[in-house]
Amino acid sequence: VSGSCNPLQQRSTLVTDITDASLPESTEPSGPRVITFDLLSNDDSKEAGLVLNSALHGDHSEIRRMAASAIIRRRSQLSIVDVIRAVESLSDDVCDVFSRSPERFTPAVNESLTSAHEETRLAAIEFIRRTGNLPRFPSLLERLQKVEGPFRDRALDAIRDLARQLARRVMTDDPSILPGLDFDTAKAHQEMLPGL
Repeated sequence: VSGSCNPLQQRSTLVTDITDASLPESTEPSGPRVITFDLLSNDDSKEAGLVLNSALHGDHSEIRRMAASAIIRRRSQLSIVDVIRAVESLSDDVCDVFSRSPERFTPAVNESLTSAHEETRLAAIEFIRRTGNLPRFPSLLERLQKVEGPFRDRALDAIRDLARQLARRVMTDDPSILPGLDFDTAKAHQEMLPGL
């Protein structure tokens, strides 16, 4: 065996191998891609988390979505905090997968909102906005009462954006808007628009 490999090169090579091995069998329910991501989702090692987080930024949408699902199933708090910190570089399809499991991100989002590092707090707000994580509204509102500056401005923008999405969801009953939100649209109509 020749000299040691760079860990980043190893992760990149593994993600490429996953992509190359699995794309031709994209419709097969138990192909190499499915097996690989199942194994990674059950692996508690730091290396598995690094591979999954790297796969979130790959070129193939299906691979990104499978990596996002594996991260949710894996239940590693560290991986999810890393995902939140990288929110600016996440694609919409990855955010869509994450939006379907808002409760899974609660501890990591709360931890990030109270981080000593402002960039982590700002990333948490952006993550809430991009994933439509309405259960985090109370945390945001509570923090808004205590802070000023960029955090407050970004949090207000996120709240406005989520309020617009909620209104669109209620008015159109389109489940693709805020997909992680489970509520009775007819009841919401009655409460928001009494007398109609």
